[in-house]
Amino acid sequence: MRAAWIDVVLLALLGVVVSLVAGQGHVGHWTSYDNGFPTDHHGVQINLRGGWFVVWCVMALLYYSTLEAWFGQTIGKALTGVYVVDLNGGAPSGKTVVLRTAGRIIDVLPVFYLFGWFVMNSGQGPRQRLGDRLAGTTVIGDRPLPPGRY
Repeated sequence: MRAAWIDVVLLALLGVVVSLVAGQGHVGHWTSYDNGFPTDHHGVQINLRGGWFVVWCVMALLYYSTLEAWFGQTIGKALTGVYVVDLNGGAPSGKTVVLRTAGRIIDVLPVFYLFGWFVMNSGQGPRQRLGDRLAGTTVIGDRPLPPGRY
């Protein structure tokens, strides 16, 4: 869970950057007009609408799939000492990582998130999120890998 939270924070920061680059965010002080009346704001406001939201989503999916395919870890996983491996303990294939990443789209939907929690904690097989079950992968603690892995 710590690895997941670190990755979420990093992706949220990426969302702030994309929002500011797209001109859909504000930092500091700004004034907006609601029903013709000015309202002063202070702080950070991000909005990702339309194509910019799609850009951020693609970047987030590429973050997971690229890092896990190349290194077996995202930044969050590296900081917490865990790896993604196939069920035989080897490096997952590119196809496997893409399936695992596609599973994240299902995992974040509220009904499937709850369903995934029940599946993960059912005691049937290894504790895997839905994306891991779809891809045939799991997350393990940090350990030395055979030469040529990652």
